[in-house]
Amino acid sequence: MARGYKYKFSIFAIAICVMSSWLLPSKAETSKHSADVFTFVANEWCPQQCEHELNYKGYVIEVLEAALNEVKASYTIEWVPWSRGLDMVRRGKIDGLIGPTVEGFPEYHFGKESIGHQEYCFYTNRDSTWTYKKPEDLFGQNIAYLKESGLGSLEDFFTKNKSKINTHEFIQGNDIITIEFQFLAKNRCDAVILTSDAVQYAIGRKTIPDQFRSAGCLGKETLAIGFSKVNLARSQKISKKLDEGLRAIKSNGEYYKILKKYNMR
Repeated sequence: MARGYKYKFSIFAIAICVMSSWLLPSKAETSKHSADVFTFVANEWCPQQCEHELNYKGYVIEVLEAALNEVKASYTIEWVPWSRGLDMVRRGKIDGLIGPTVEGFPEYHFGKESIGHQEYCFYTNRDSTWTYKKPEDLFGQNIAYLKESGLGSLEDFFTKNKSKINTHEFIQGNDIITIEFQFLAKNRCDAVILTSDAVQYAIGRKTIPDQFRSAGCLGKETLAIGFSKVNLARSQKISKKLDEGLRAIKSNGEYYKILKKYNMR
């Protein structure tokens, strides 16, 4: 009897363990938060964020790291595709997304200090005479741009005037800037929208030919770290700590040294 009892108990215990494993969330779906470690996600977008450059991490990454090191904060940076990073932070699985604009992503919490600035510009083939000055100039044009790039009011304008403007959305991935310019070179669109710093970097690295022209820009926007609003108290705490570090490196000049390294103003 005792031996049979032990056998039945063992079967019951195994069943409980199996059922528990079904009910518990997978490691990939659990929050990566730790009280003492700030978690961030970044995507490849040189010269802002450069995953594969040994001595050039990207000016946004270097500014972030310098600011956090200044206040002795512990942190991790995980490299993921842009759309996945957006989702991870929206759902509160990660503390902050590196590199969104304040103007383009109101769903995130932002600190008071900026990390930098960027400007979206239109690029056409060199023989084109079209120039962007106002949204109505887009009527009759075929425009390509990155999905979820935070174009804000311009994306709303596209939606409201979809019968007058043809658009093509690219999903961000490896060599996406090269792919977009190849799309343009084949006359499959009239213009592409990209950040000017990324285009100049690609031209300098000769990953795209210098056969295109800038045809107008949308204006400079503030680059920052977008924090999740799921745990707003934690995000406010981290953003205040980051603001403290950013003010310190701007005061001691380290911030401007990093920008100079990347030929940024």
